[in-house]
Amino acid sequence: MLESSSSNLNQVLNWMMEHSLKYDFTSLRKEVKQAFPAFTPDQFNFPHQDDFIDLATMRAISQHKVSQLEDVDDLKIVISRMKEFAKSESQGPQFGQISQDPLFLSKPAKRELLWSFMVLMKKLKALLQYQSFIKDLQHKFDTEIEDFKTEPLGSEVVYVSEQKKAKVDAVKSLKNLAAPSTFPSSVQKEIDEVTEEIASHGFIKEYEKHMLQTKLKDPTKLELFIQTKTSTSDVAELEVLEYHLGSLKDLSNKNSAEKRLISAVRELASMEEKKEAKWCPLIYLEDPQTKGLIGVKIKNAFEK
Repeated sequence: MLESSSSNLNQVLNWMMEHSLKYDFTSLRKEVKQAFPAFTPDQFNFPHQDDFIDLATMRAISQHKVSQLEDVDDLKIVISRMKEFAKSESQGPQFGQISQDPLFLSKPAKRELLWSFMVLMKKLKALLQYQSFIKDLQHKFDTEIEDFKTEPLGSEVVYVSEQKKAKVDAVKSLKNLAAPSTFPSSVQKEIDEVTEEIASHGFIKEYEKHMLQTKLKDPTKLELFIQTKTSTSDVAELEVLEYHLGSLKDLSNKNSAEKRLISAVRELASMEEKKEAKWCPLIYLEDPQTKGLIGVKIKNAFEK
């Protein structure tokens, strides 16, 4: 009987995640997320996983498929990661490390691309913060108007009608001041323009090319497994990979490799669903207090 365990499954899912991030298999990542919702980023465990995630983020930005450009806090994280990239590419390998890879910032043209990209990212952050400030101020001003409408001016009830008339004129004036026509809608236009500049910026392609030629150039664990296997595995999860990928030569091909990997994920998910709980027969025990019988059904194993 083939062996199967949660650790084997976790290993295979990590291999798939690493492979999908390197070769931009977005449909595969989506399939893994849907089939195994419990497999979250905190369970990722593969070399250079932060760099792989940064690469996926840059690719998504270029495709307008990421929320990091819409939320200030998310944008700050992206900017921070790019600062780390700039630092690592200006200092070279740390003490005790050896690397023949060229530094991204060793060429003036690439330095200019990075600084231009960072300036746009910081400009977008400032615009988003300004827009948030304006919206918050607008909300507070609207609240003040509503309070002004309902709050009495004094205790002289005999002058209620005069108070009401004075308030109507004042509220009308305030609402005109806060009308949408005076709201700086040009800010959103500027945000859209800067976002488009970022998405189409030349740095992203150069960054992707550089990462795949340096830090992320080694074969993925999935590629190594398929390339070096010498015999049929006795592990169920690995056998699934062998079955779906064994004859495939190019595991980077999006049309063929990604489709086969998605089929493998679905089979792995089906295997997990079949691990139904096995129950013992109903056991009756005597209650020491009441002397009555208690029915107990015990789950003792999983089908394999």
